[in-house]
Formats: sequence, C-alpha cells, structure tokens
Amino acid sequence: MAMWYCDMHLPAFYDQPSNPKPQPLQRCDCGSPVSLLKPNRTTRASPWQCLRCGTIMLATVERKGGAEFHGGVRPAHFRQIYSRLPLQSLVLPCRLSNEDIRQLRNCAECAELRAHDLRTSTRYAISAPLTAISLNEKFAVTGEPAVAYSIDISTRGLAILYPAPTTAPLYAIDFLDSSLNVPPVILRPIRCSRLGSGYAIAGEFVCRVDY
Repeated sequence: MAMWYCDMHLPAFYDQPSNPKPQPLQRCDCGSPVSLLKPNRTTRASPWQCLRCGTIMLATVERKGGAEFHGGVRPAHFRQIYSRLPLQSLVLPCRLSNEDIRQLRNCAECAELRAHDLRTSTRYAISAPLTAISLNEKFAVTGEPAVAYSIDISTRGLAILYPAPTTAPLYAIDFLDSSLNVPPVILRPIRCSRLGSGYAIAGEFVCRVDY
C-alpha cells in the first residue's frame, strides 16, 4: 500500500513547553469554581468530577495545609469515561485497514516526525492498541474514547496512528492491553501527518494519570 505524508499546521501553543509550576484551572466549563491545577511533568493527574455538571477532568487537586482540598469536585475513576460507551464501539475503525497496522513497524524507522526539545530520548517501535480520549485546555474530557495504535514510544513522547486528524489540544492515552502495565498518560500533540488511511499524531507527554 502506498503511503504519503502531508504536514498539517497546528496552533502555536502545541510548541510551547509546559510550565513547571502548576497553574490553577479555576473553573469548570460550566462556570463552577473548582480547586484543581493543570498537571505537568512535575505533577500527576487524577480523575475529578465537577459537582455541578458531572464533567470529568484529569487534573491535579489543590492542597491546603498539606491536605487535599476538594472544592467543587469529587474523586472519580478513569473508567467512568467508558461507562456510557457500548463495548462494540471499542473496535478497530474500518478506516484503519489491516495493511495500515501491518506496516506500522516498517514506517516507524523512516517516518519524518519533527524533532522536539523535550523528545530527545531513543524511540522504540511498538505497535499496541490503545484508546485516545480528547481533552480541552481545561483537561476536561470532551469526546468518547477512539481506538488507535501506537507507532513508537520514548520516555518523552509517543506517536500514534489515529483515524482522524487531530483537533484537540490534549489526549488521554490508555493502552488496552492491561498486561503491558502502562498507566494512562496525557499527550500534547505537536505534529500530525497523513499515514495511509489514517493519521500519524506525534506528541509529548504532559504527565501520567493515577487512579
């Protein structure tokens, strides 16, 4: 199968490094005040649910006097994101052919994924099924899980084969094979290129998700 690449422009904020000091989220999308911080490489995210609208946010909870402060939110579980999703939805989209999957390893070594300051470690070609969940800039879940496949991974970032071009500033990535023992992570896309009938999305890790 012939494969081709077409670089797609991404907004400037994709190339901005994460601020090492966590910034407050302040409010949920519904306008309700929440005591959460935007996670980054120095923190870990966990699922929190807005008490007002039920939105799940993958963020860092604030602390006051060394103790967690749950203003406007309650603890949630990562699996709640899947709670209303039919099992038949978690199958390989028909737009990703078997040939696309078969060639993942062959393409990983020659794919022109742009170098990034935060992604300089060795990449390992690993093809494994995963789900990608779109998040907005408030780290709130904005879409249903979509099945994708990893192309390569390093300690700094990950490239995935996704059925559509990226439109979200962030993705929560969860490997479907529990035997891999890989925790969910938040990924910030930095490049999107056409790959066969899908799209190769390369990004940097923001943080891991604990639950």
